Amino acid sequence: MSKHMYDSLHTNSKVKMDKQLRQMYVDEHSNEFYKPGTIIKPDKLCRTLEIIAEQGGDSLYIGKLAEMFASDLKDMGSIITKHDLEEYEVRWNDSIPIDINGDIMYVIPPPASGILVSYIVNILKNYNFKPEDISSVNSTILTYHRIIEAFKHTYGKRTQIGDPKYVNIDDLVKNLTSSEYAENIRLTIDENSTKDGPQDYGGQFYIKDSHGTAHISVLG
Repeated sequence: MSKHMYDSLHTNSKVKMDKQLRQMYVDEHSNEFYKPGTIIKPDKLCRTLEIIAEQGGDSLYIGKLAEMFASDLKDMGSIITKHDLEEYEVRWNDSIPIDINGDIMYVIPPPASGILVSYIVNILKNYNFKPEDISSVNSTILTYHRIIEAFKHTYGKRTQIGDPKYVNIDDLVKNLTSSEYAENIRLTIDENSTKDGPQDYGGQFYIKDSHGTAHISVLG
């Protein structure tokens, strides 16, 4: 147990309520996290790695190990099934180049949110921000207002992004990576007020924060 891990565990008390994490990080005698310097052995992870070493990487997607994964995920409320694991394959995707005032920014395509980053930058770039834009109270308020409005428009569009493997979002990608489209949106931003609701920013429905994550490998 490192000092950093020990401190991090204290930022989320729910760790103690998770059966698997509790077995790994909590001393049952004291009901406290193991102290820094304690040797922690994640038995199930060790056994998982042993199975992979013995049976190969396919055991992650087919066979008994995949069944165990699917069962654990179901118990945790996940929608991932054994069939999903069997159908999984690594995707090799080309990045999307975005011209930002002569510099090229490469972003990850959907279903990742790289194009949202480029959309924000494209909306904001023609403001030509300078140091004096945050040199006084009024100029700082206006600058932050512009940035926040750009984020609102972007997160409205986020509700329309899907997995291109299952839905056609070619037109959406084209718009979100277009300087002209972003400039048209920028021109709708009112310097003195905000709009009434999410639909005014392009939002089509509410996306609940799932606290999920994804893994992306970038090779350059």
